[in-house]
Amino acid sequence: MTVPSCSTERMQKWFDLASRESLDDEHWEIAAELPEAILSHRSAESGHLIKFHMKDIFIRGAPEKSSNLLVRPEVRCDEGGQDDLKLRWRETLAPGDAFVERASRMWVLRMASLLFGNASGRFKSSFFYDTVPVSARHQLRRDFPNKGDCAYACFQDYEGIGQEGIMVCRNLGSRERFSASLIFSTPEDKWPYWASPLFTFLTDRVHKATVRFLNRPGLQELRRMDEKLYLVLSMRSFNRGPPLVPQPKDNQDLCVTISAGEDLGLTKWVRFYGTSSRFRMVEYMRSFLAALGHDIPVYGTLEGRTVVPYQCVVVRSQWMLVRASFAKAFVLQKAAYRRANGGTTAPAMVEDVHPHLVAEEESPMATDGVPETKLIVRNTFLEVDDSSTGSSEGCLRRSKSDHDLATFSV
Repeated sequence: MTVPSCSTERMQKWFDLASRESLDDEHWEIAAELPEAILSHRSAESGHLIKFHMKDIFIRGAPEKSSNLLVRPEVRCDEGGQDDLKLRWRETLAPGDAFVERASRMWVLRMASLLFGNASGRFKSSFFYDTVPVSARHQLRRDFPNKGDCAYACFQDYEGIGQEGIMVCRNLGSRERFSASLIFSTPEDKWPYWASPLFTFLTDRVHKATVRFLNRPGLQELRRMDEKLYLVLSMRSFNRGPPLVPQPKDNQDLCVTISAGEDLGLTKWVRFYGTSSRFRMVEYMRSFLAALGHDIPVYGTLEGRTVVPYQCVVVRSQWMLVRASFAKAFVLQKAAYRRANGGTTAPAMVEDVHPHLVAEEESPMATDGVPETKLIVRNTFLEVDDSSTGSSEGCLRRSKSDHDLATFSV
């Protein structure tokens, strides 16, 4: 699958815009103002920027965490019942970052296209109004620009000319009250002053369309799906060097041999060294799972932001398919680690933990070379670390929890 040509740098410029001034009217010229919404615009480096700011929107069944108001694009693609706006999933690049095909027949977007788009040349057939599917990259960021906010950006290309826009939602202090800013660019730095009699009407219609979009049927179910889609894994207690991985057959490096792994063909183990001097769990898990013959995505980012080096993100349903196999192999890894280093300490894995994002915090380094942090386990349990090399079932000791997912330290 070929990803649209919009670059990460170009995407970041839009999120920088949202962080810097999306809700700031200082640099914007007001074109229409209603009690509930404002239309404003300004020149940009390339083209013209247009902003619809909805001041106060009531959200039925708003999520407890305000940054969960919008759902990830890969979840939106499962949405039905929207005949005038269709997303088709093509590829997940990372959690909250997906390649989609979009087709829109929303008349309010067509009106915006007619007023603000370029009606000549290569751009004439599409400006956020696509009757046939158009390739696009969508990305969601939560707790951005500020904690509690959420931002959803769209980037698409039509014959090399980008169409871009971003929505920023912010809670107003009451669980069910939000503001929303919709910003998009036009292909030319021109403003249609001739259309000024229509601006008030358009602003009212965009406000109503936004209210419908944020209260559309099925959205609460999509949020529940979104909440359970991914799982965060965390590594701890490898204070005597990197954890080990099964030795590839063509690898002649010094290895640790344990007889307990004969049944699984995992008798030889080597230390894992990734592409950088610092341990990164995303690389480790990819290597470990590949050695077991499993091919599932392992991500190092979550909604556009990097998780700390000792965490990674997996799709929950895919992880559950390989979890038992991984647990059996990881028991052997612990035995090999103890054989290599002596003592009783070995790496432990904790699942379904709270993600820690590099941009969010920089934890102090602990004495074992791993950032010291409190792991917040949600609806799961910690398992007792067992130094034996018996069956994986013997090492996965459940506490008083009946949740389907177990946090394990095998």
